[in-house]
Amino acid sequence: MINTGRGFVSLAGVLAAMLITVDAGCAYRLHPPSPPFQQRLRVIADAPDTYVIRVQAKAYAVPADGHVTFTMALPRQACSVYLFDKIPIRRPPNPTTQKALSIVFGGSAVRRLSMRDIAALPKDADGVPQVRVPVASGSFR
Repeated sequence: MINTGRGFVSLAGVLAAMLITVDAGCAYRLHPPSPPFQQRLRVIADAPDTYVIRVQAKAYAVPADGHVTFTMALPRQACSVYLFDKIPIRRPPNPTTQKALSIVFGGSAVRRLSMRDIAALPKDADGVPQVRVPVASGSFR
């Protein structure tokens, strides 16, 4: 028994209350997976056909006009943890900020982009995002 000043409380009662709070107080939320989608991109370079777009484990050759369409799926998020199903305790990183796309020249990545980066790129007249890549020397034109 513990004297609280207002009365006696049993240690077993305190432990039971803590167990109920810990057990029933946290909620885990798993976000639904995002379906794959088609993304268009225009690579601006002196010779765009020398570049390859690598998305996750697939490689897409860039044609001479620089326009490439590829399939992309965002990685699945981990569970979010909420205290009492209201207060966020842990949130997983946003999948739109993960650098999932690489522009490859000669076997090495010259630029890495996330979906958020692609959305922020300037668009051409058709609404296709345009990315300028460095020339072989490493400088931008």
